[in-house]
Amino acid sequence: MISTDKIKELAAKYQTTELNVIREYFQHLFLSYFYQQPISGLIYFKGGTALKIIYKSPRFSEDLDFSIHKIDSHGHSPWSSLSSLRGDETKASPTAKSRGPRLLEIDVGQLEESILKALGQIEKENVEVSLKEAKITSGGYLANIVFKTQGFQAVVIQLEISSRKGDLRGDITTIASDYILPYIINSLAQELLVDEKIQALLHREKPRDFYDLYFILRSNLLSLAKRVVLPQVLKILKDTDINFEKELKVFLPKTHWAIIRDFKQVLEREIQRFV
Repeated sequence: MISTDKIKELAAKYQTTELNVIREYFQHLFLSYFYQQPISGLIYFKGGTALKIIYKSPRFSEDLDFSIHKIDSHGHSPWSSLSSLRGDETKASPTAKSRGPRLLEIDVGQLEESILKALGQIEKENVEVSLKEAKITSGGYLANIVFKTQGFQAVVIQLEISSRKGDLRGDITTIASDYILPYIINSLAQELLVDEKIQALLHREKPRDFYDLYFILRSNLLSLAKRVVLPQVLKILKDTDINFEKELKVFLPKTHWAIIRDFKQVLEREIQRFV
């Protein structure tokens, strides 16, 4: 378990709250243990937390999002036996750079078993964990993980695993951080991750999605082909009345607060560079 002094040190380093630091610590812990599970090679890490952990976005995130092809919710395994999950084709290889489409389902029982095994390993770090409100949804699997440790308020991290039709590719990535030892994850390929973030903005228009677009543009992660959606995004941005400073401030380091004081205009200028 990370020490209280280390949490305070990192909060000062990142110019953020201790809550953001302890939450991100738990996110790293979960990812490190979850991606040791046999079926994790079929599950692709994505979303705003992936932008933070892999691509070094400054925005702290509350969730853990993943993509899979399909969850089998009928209680039987699509594989002949659990031992087949331990074969080379389902394990993440540190030497592999990219993964092609996987047309296999993941049995919900095996999925929850993998999640619970990861949480069991976290408990050995002197952290009390519990899985709440876990359920199969029309689009995949949803659960809340509650983390409790002495000296800090309980932290809830939403875990969402969504089915994705069509192209599903990933990259094997080594994650190095200030929190724990380096570990390996299976992340959604960059172009697919960015495309999902853009689609999320178009459909739900949350403040975090606009900020993630700003980071994507500043980091040159948006391909030329995907820039065709930017005029549509610009129109949505001009029509919104979101108070970006109020919504984003708690998740950004103090050094980035100046950007969100007039964020609507800042993002408009950034988008105009690409249209």
